[in-house]
Amino acid sequence: MFGFKKKESQSQQVVEKEKPLPKGYTPKKGAPTPTRKEAQARHYHPLVADKTKLTREQKKERRARARAASDAQWQREQKAMREGDEAHMP
Repeated sequence: MFGFKKKESQSQQVVEKEKPLPKGYTPKKGAPTPTRKEAQARHYHPLVADKTKLTREQKKERRARARAASDAQWQREQKAMREGDEAHMP
């Protein structure tokens, strides 16, 4: 008796799964469309500061090195423009 009921319930489940969907039916997407505010908020990220703690002198040295590198690059570009070297022009 118990086995008979199991087989019957399994056959009903198979029939229910095989039912074709009506024409033009699309299943629900499961989540509401986000508001404009929510969609825009996803694009904004907090600015992450440099985690290293530098002393005033170290910061000054870093700025000087960056400035020197920038000046050297500018000098190379100016020289390339005077000489017509297209590979190194800005």
